[in-house]
Amino acid sequence: MSEAPDRIRALYLDGRYAEAVDYIRSLCKDPDARRGAEWLPIANAATNLQDYTTARLAMLRWRMEEPEAFEPLLNAAHACVAARDEKFAINSADLLVRRFPDRPESWFTAGMIRAEYGDVEQAIYELKRAYAISPALTPSWDAIARLKPLVAGDPDIDFITGLPERSAALEPMTQASAHYAAATVFDALGDIDRAFRHYTDGAALRRAGLKHDMDRVLGLMRNAVESFAPDLFDRFRGEGASTSGSIFIFGAPRSGAGLVEQILASHPRVYGAGESGLVRMTTWPLFDLRPLFVNDIVRLAEQGRRPWQGLGENFTVFSNELFRDRLFTIHRGAGLIAFAGAIRLMLPFAKMIFVDRDPVEAAWSAFRVNYQGVNPFTFDFEESAAWRAEYEATRSAWRERIGGDTLDVSYEALVADPAREIRRIVKYAGLTPDPACERFFETRRQTSVESVRRLRSPIDTSSVAASRRYGAKLDPLRAALEKHGLAAAAPRLH
Repeated sequence: MSEAPDRIRALYLDGRYAEAVDYIRSLCKDPDARRGAEWLPIANAATNLQDYTTARLAMLRWRMEEPEAFEPLLNAAHACVAARDEKFAINSADLLVRRFPDRPESWFTAGMIRAEYGDVEQAIYELKRAYAISPALTPSWDAIARLKPLVAGDPDIDFITGLPERSAALEPMTQASAHYAAATVFDALGDIDRAFRHYTDGAALRRAGLKHDMDRVLGLMRNAVESFAPDLFDRFRGEGASTSGSIFIFGAPRSGAGLVEQILASHPRVYGAGESGLVRMTTWPLFDLRPLFVNDIVRLAEQGRRPWQGLGENFTVFSNELFRDRLFTIHRGAGLIAFAGAIRLMLPFAKMIFVDRDPVEAAWSAFRVNYQGVNPFTFDFEESAAWRAEYEATRSAWRERIGGDTLDVSYEALVADPAREIRRIVKYAGLTPDPACERFFETRRQTSVESVRRLRSPIDTSSVAASRRYGAKLDPLRAALEKHGLAAAAPRLH
């Protein structure tokens, strides 16, 4: 049975992603298959293809075959988190620390799971246990610094601020987490000079360890604008799936898109799917959105075969499978902007919300987050400015082309008058008003660690002009944004 990973790899390298998804799913649906450790590369391939449902299933199959082993349980925990399966994620966290208490990965994974689901006190305890076993797990303290309300006199402050010096001999990515943890503390205490130094040191270490090509990072947006010409929306408008209930939120990193999702997901009829990857998985036939692949779909549409409807129905099937047929489901992500045209064609009744935030504030907020595996451009001011400029160009193109019902939300306006803006957002989504939306910070749902405190606290104005505290230190960021035609925006009020 060892040929399975090889076949998946061949399909992936050939760019036959849709076939790879189908093949992986067929492997997991075979009730008699016993593949042992082979389930791991199968699950990893499913994750790379953003089919988190199937990745979860593959890992659970491995766990069932080897119920007493550590690796299957650890990987099943990660897969369940990615698939937003709270029950199995929490269960896996409990089993990890109970069965493998001497493994630092057990405590770290359990702590991160608790944090994402809002059990902050237990998360901090488990993350500290992870570091106590392995001082290489500085990401534990990076997470703790973001989870705690840090104030002068906190007994952990001296320990965290000394972390970079104690970690100086460790791997660069490990050092980076130590710097981010210290920066978070100094930022909270108002020591701007030391905070800025540690943020920039951490970002430099992250950049040195990243392998990404900005042409590829920007490529999807450029391809989309080139491929989805205005006439496509006139010619094929309404030919997508007739289903409704999907809400898509677009925004740059740290723009407030997560906050808007939290507000809507607090409504009893709505499920917040976060960065689910479903759009990417559904649109693999479009590959990287270049004209060559989009035109293949256009030719099918011209022949009356309704491919946009097929893509939309596939999206609905996958969404129902993953999120249990919720009435309203929210999807968001920074990279989602490239797919707004495809979304409009395959899901013409979907709601689309575009969240804007001052480019300096959004970029600086993102620079201060130690992202793992996503948003590689945020660690460099020039790359961050280039990405935001391409994002704005893509957003402008969709504004002119896609038509239909969309909503613009200003982060600054939302902070200035939350009640009014929340009413606008809820009304646009087609929902009846519900007080839970205004008390969104009481809603318990899976949230990334860097957003836990922000989304579980009432809205305040401290984030509107956070960059001003850093004054001239951020002049290089401002200059990069201005070079790309992005001056700081005045708050947009409605």
